[in-house]
Amino acid sequence: MSKFLVLLLTLLFVSGSTAGAVEKITVSSMVELLNSIGSDRIIFLTPGVYKLSDALGFTSRNAKNIYERRMYITGVHNLKIIATGPGKTELLSPYSDSDVLLIKDCSDLELQNFSIGHVQQPKGCEGDALRMEASEKIKFDRMDIYGCGENGLTLRYVDQLEVKDSYIHHCTYNLLDLSEVTHTKFVGTKFVHNGNFSVLNTSDKIQGLEFDNCQISVDPTRKVHTYLKGDPADYAAKYSLAAQNYDQNWWVNQQVTFKDCTFENVNPLEVTRLKKYGTTFVNCKLELRDL
Repeated sequence: MSKFLVLLLTLLFVSGSTAGAVEKITVSSMVELLNSIGSDRIIFLTPGVYKLSDALGFTSRNAKNIYERRMYITGVHNLKIIATGPGKTELLSPYSDSDVLLIKDCSDLELQNFSIGHVQQPKGCEGDALRMEASEKIKFDRMDIYGCGENGLTLRYVDQLEVKDSYIHHCTYNLLDLSEVTHTKFVGTKFVHNGNFSVLNTSDKIQGLEFDNCQISVDPTRKVHTYLKGDPADYAAKYSLAAQNYDQNWWVNQQVTFKDCTFENVNPLEVTRLKKYGTTFVNCKLELRDL
């Protein structure tokens, strides 16, 4: 074997080993978490509360920072953030006018086993718990996403998101606010809705959105905003599961499937209406009772 061929094979081997390397980092504070955000790494969170207020004004590498009083993960690929240990781990924001976490232009990102939300405010929040834009191949596993944010999870131009064994609940407006979302699945996830609008608000293209073995509960005593068209009580009866959509022929570009799901306090007439517009229900149960 020539020296040139040996050198070439050595370079290829080293290059392949480097490309597959994943850095593992353990953090225990908000600043350490921000400074560790990047591609090709696994971040382990020790149990505790990670407060955005502890890092206000902090700027880390590649603009992964607290800006506008929210946490950013942008332009990152192949990243996992995993909470470890038996204790509870929280990403918590006191800033009711901002999102807690924004994920943008990312792929192959995974979040596991921690909560994301705002400090509870009696009048609700203007920011979302988690907002994601222009991202693909994302996984949430055993996550707790809650209010008092306007929406629990807001998605814009997102493809291939999987949310598994998670809990999304108690937000000011909707639990989910989705636009231009494709090939996205919620599995074994619980939704509890007591907000002013609906569990699910969709607009524009929604293709391949699936809910599998999920539990969806609506508080029958929730308050609905009075500035909506029509009577608030009528809106609550007709649009608890899916928000009213005023766009003409909105259902043409929307494919939503519920399979093996349980609905509590969702009016059967609403299910009938959604079926008429192409929403699929397979082996689902309706239960009417107080939460």
